[in-house]
Amino acid sequence: MRSDNYNSAACAVDTMIHNMLNEVKDAPDMVNHPPHYNKGGLEAIDVIDAFVEDEASYYQGNIIKYVLRYRNKNGVEDLEKARWYLNRLIEKEETK
Repeated sequence: MRSDNYNSAACAVDTMIHNMLNEVKDAPDMVNHPPHYNKGGLEAIDVIDAFVEDEASYYQGNIIKYVLRYRNKNGVEDLEKARWYLNRLIEKEETK
């Protein structure tokens, strides 16, 4: 039979894991919809698409920026951002 200390520790670990999973679930999506690029229901990328005639150059610049800085700044998150812009560029090119 396990001791009360073991059961208490197991319960504490369970609670800690549950709390961590909730934090991850509630965390903002910093790649696809970062909250700092959203104001008044408008997302910065949608405004850029509406006003910039050559979106492809904008996307290319961001792809380069995120790939060049990933090792020194945000690691995999920056690579995911580069991929996001690359996917957007591909979508734009496929609809031409």
